[in-house]
Amino acid sequence: MATNNKSEFKYLDWDLPTAANKVTEGFPTQTLKDVQEILNLSKREFADIIQISERTLSRRQKESVLPTDESDRVFRIARLVAFAKVVLGSEEEAREWMKEPNFALGNCTPLQLAKTDPGAELVEQLLGRIDHGIPV
Repeated sequence: MATNNKSEFKYLDWDLPTAANKVTEGFPTQTLKDVQEILNLSKREFADIIQISERTLSRRQKESVLPTDESDRVFRIARLVAFAKVVLGSEEEAREWMKEPNFALGNCTPLQLAKTDPGAELVEQLLGRIDHGIPV
C-alpha cells in the first residue's frame, strides 16, 4: 500500500468497502505531508485539523503507516478537499474555500467542521448543493 504519489490516492473513487479497508490498514505517513501541502497549512494548523499534537505529527512522519484512527481523520479531510476540487474546479479554489468562514456553515470554516463526522457531513452536503446549483 505504500506510495509516495499523492495522485494515486483517488479518495472519491473508493467505494465504502475499499475506503474502510485502506483506513483500517493505515495510510502511508507520506499522506500526512501530501494533505498538509495541498491545504498549505503550517504543522500546527494541520495537527489541529487532524487532532494530534505537533509532536505526534513529527513522530508519525518518521513512521511508515498511520494508526487507523489517524488514517480515518486524514481520509475525512482529504476526501472533502478532493470533492471541493471537483465542485469548485481547482485545487487552489478548494484550498481557499476549505479555509474561509462560510455563512452556510454557521460562519465556521469547512476545515473546522471537518474535524468531526457530522461536521464533515455538513460540508459534504453544502458542496453537493453547490455542485447541483441549489442556493445556499
